[in-house]
Amino acid sequence: MPLATKKSVRLLVCLLLVIVGIGGWCAYLQTKSRTRKSLVERARACILRNEFDQAINFLNQVGHDGETGFEAVLLSGECLVRSGQLQEAVAVLSYAVERRPDCADGYRWLAACYYDLGAATQAVACLLRVTDLDQSDARPYRLLGKIYRDFKRIDDAIEALESASRITRIDQNTQAEILLELAQGYVEKGLFDEARGALVKCDWISPKSSAWHTLQAECSYADHEVETATRQVRQALRIGPNHQAALQLLARISLENDEPNEAVEIASRAVQLRPDDHKSRHVLSRAYRQLGMETDAEREEERAQRTRQLFDRLTELSKSAMDAPTDARVRLELAKVWIELGRDDMAATWLRASLACDPNLSEARDLLRP
Repeated sequence: MPLATKKSVRLLVCLLLVIVGIGGWCAYLQTKSRTRKSLVERARACILRNEFDQAINFLNQVGHDGETGFEAVLLSGECLVRSGQLQEAVAVLSYAVERRPDCADGYRWLAACYYDLGAATQAVACLLRVTDLDQSDARPYRLLGKIYRDFKRIDDAIEALESASRITRIDQNTQAEILLELAQGYVEKGLFDEARGALVKCDWISPKSSAWHTLQAECSYADHEVETATRQVRQALRIGPNHQAALQLLARISLENDEPNEAVEIASRAVQLRPDDHKSRHVLSRAYRQLGMETDAEREEERAQRTRQLFDRLTELSKSAMDAPTDARVRLELAKVWIELGRDDMAATWLRASLACDPNLSEARDLLRP
């Protein structure tokens, strides 16, 4: 065989080997890609079954590179939040939003994580970022309204809820809930005409809720329409006999109508249901005093004063928690205050946040046990 022909054959063989090699490598990459996507889908199935540890096990095999890798990171963050591993979730989700600053879901989960940790400042920052990235989502505005209201920033709460109420791509029940929360904010600010306007917008709700009737009663009472307010608040209590705001309002109306016996009955129910309701306890003290029961009046006034002091302490500790998102001790102290107020539900929330910061804090674990 001529030398030139031999060289041509060798060149052709080498070229074929290269082609086969490239084809094999492409096939390998395609197989690997399918495997990674399959792992993500298996993780999603585990998440639907609340099997978060198994989901994370699948996701850890995916790696972080590429679109599929980023999806795995985001799902890992979701799993960690939903399984209560909040500090780990912060690390994973912070990496996710650093890698993709336009990832609204990353900020959503990070906001949820910070909120559960009681780190309101960081939660607010994440929620505001979500509102920048997705103007069609009412949820971040609604949670902003709740956070602002908890910290007595009623003007900011109203602004957030007004933004939420303008979003139309939500179901009607959610829209009605947002309008009720907005009306509550208006009532707290003394903006009763605005409150009525918000209530009219959800007038189509049927049947009306206790909250709707109570807010209507607050507006009527502010306009000195006492009979109308009484009728409305009693309707609220027919729907929900233990509706706290309705009991509180009816106790006030009864006292100012010179019906101290009824005020005692209603206010006693209110503070039995919610020992931290210092407003109803103050009404109870005044009613006892009208009845000449000075010992009972002084006892309830002392309790009301102690409750107000505890709420002042909560405000102070909450600000500390905002500034220190990993401080387990301050969250434990918050839980203890809520326990003294008789609010085991709120205490449990802060105990879980404390343990998320420090899983070895035995005092928090002991208090959380039933």
